[in-house]
Amino acid sequence: MSVREAAALRRAEEFKRYYPLTDSDGKLVYEYFLAHVTHEGLDGAPEIMRRAGTVSDVECERGKKLRREFFARFKTRDLLYFADVDNTVTRRGILSDEKKRFFNGWALSDRVVLSTGKIYKSIEKTARELGVDKNPCCCLNGAVLYDGRGGRGEKARPAARILREKGLPYVLYYPDALRVETPLGQKDFENLLRYDEMYLDEKGETDFKRVVKLLAFVDEGDSESEAIVDGAAIGLKALRTAPHSYEIVPPLADKGRALKITAKRLGVHFRMTAAVGDSMNDLPMLAVCGLPYAVSDASCELARFGFAVAGSDRNTDLPELFDKVSRGVL
Repeated sequence: MSVREAAALRRAEEFKRYYPLTDSDGKLVYEYFLAHVTHEGLDGAPEIMRRAGTVSDVECERGKKLRREFFARFKTRDLLYFADVDNTVTRRGILSDEKKRFFNGWALSDRVVLSTGKIYKSIEKTARELGVDKNPCCCLNGAVLYDGRGGRGEKARPAARILREKGLPYVLYYPDALRVETPLGQKDFENLLRYDEMYLDEKGETDFKRVVKLLAFVDEGDSESEAIVDGAAIGLKALRTAPHSYEIVPPLADKGRALKITAKRLGVHFRMTAAVGDSMNDLPMLAVCGLPYAVSDASCELARFGFAVAGSDRNTDLPELFDKVSRGVL
């Protein structure tokens, strides 16, 4: 048995603990999980494996067909709904009235989990306006989950030192506040303000044990500065999450791992989830969820994977998508 087949079998057996299956169902479950596991045994949606060249177009289409058959059999009533916030739930920082009305009146709104790269304070107003402020939430790209637990940040110290020495502006994130250690340009401050991230901690020296993310302001296309960020992320992970910034986070912190942990704590198998995002930091979440979607104006990098599109009207796309999925219209 190959590594990939063994990983798929483990996933299928885990699923059976959540949903009692007959022998005939078991074959479909195994095939479905096999279609979502890379040759190294890692989770990967067919769209991601096609883009990576590990499966053919034909194999990708078969994987997506198995996905439809799987959810046609097991329905979608038990799903959790994960959604990125900036430029997915909101657009240019604005939350549409249509989304407010839908989520406040939707019978399944208690199953919605917001997933963001920001601290909770920065999205609390959006969560409250959607009526999901009592729900779990994944923050700082999975470094802090809904119960407020964060990781240690000692590894951020050398990364911060390198960026400071090279003259790159950055901010540090605690689980509940930001630390500004370098002079920021007007554009950088405007971006923080636009995304409602002005919850600053200005007391004493930086406590690196509390740092869970570092945000470096580097414009897209500035290859020299991008190389500095990559070099600074020693033992960490650097990823671009906006045209104006890079994030440096713990290597195991991503939205996919956060989805798995949150689903497990809520008693739901991680495949019984739908997720929607707009940029590359959402890719780990889209890789492991059961039903991945991208917004119509997703970043070029994410759009290349060919995920199903949530909808063309950005004011109503999530309400229409979640309503259809909840009714089994895939």
